[in-house]
Amino acid sequence: MENILLDTLLFDYYNPLLTRKQSEIYELYYLQDMSLSEIGQECGITPQAVRDILARTRKNLEKYEDALGIVKKHEMLGELREKLGSILEMDIKNADIAKELKESIDFLSLIIGS
Repeated sequence: MENILLDTLLFDYYNPLLTRKQSEIYELYYLQDMSLSEIGQECGITPQAVRDILARTRKNLEKYEDALGIVKKHEMLGELREKLGSILEMDIKNADIAKELKESIDFLSLIIGS
């Protein structure tokens, strides 16, 4: 998985577990693409302090993922949805099976938000 996507998913799922300052700085850096200097100026801290907060925040997010595995489960559900979609694209003669597959894909899409 691309690092930016992973960073975004980790933040999306575990943001409520971060402090307000960690969340603010992480969002400014990763989602608003601000530089360390720009964030430092906005928050009244040095760029090195911003770098340290980002490193600690990233470590915390990875620790939460190691413990809870929500991003990994998100990926697994996406893979399952793709497999079911491939099966559904086959020429399925049984309408009941096709309907069940379609409903399963719709449910998975609802769960993983895509």
